Amino acid sequence: MGDLTRYSKAAILDMSRKVIEHLAAKYKNVAKGVSRTMGGKVLNYEAKDILNRGRAEGRTEGEAAGIKKVQSAVKLLKNGKSITEVAFHTELPQETVAELAQSISTEVK
Repeated sequence: MGDLTRYSKAAILDMSRKVIEHLAAKYKNVAKGVSRTMGGKVLNYEAKDILNRGRAEGRTEGEAAGIKKVQSAVKLLKNGKSITEVAFHTELPQETVAELAQSISTEVK
């Protein structure tokens, strides 16, 4: 068996608290409450929110980095660098750089 990550520990603790809160609050409907909680209606816990925020920030940063790479590629292509050189320096796929080169040559015409 492996160790639990910090995220998993926090998630389990949060989910346990939510289940206990709902069981205590609606003692008459224990089965119904557990079913709702375990079914995902109440599983909006802090660790999950933190993870989702982190993912969103990561996507935003990744998109910004991708935009910078494309801008750099366009600049290098306009300065006469080959598709292979641009792909190497920007770490973009050659197909992407070739498409950029094609769009640049179309703009010039």
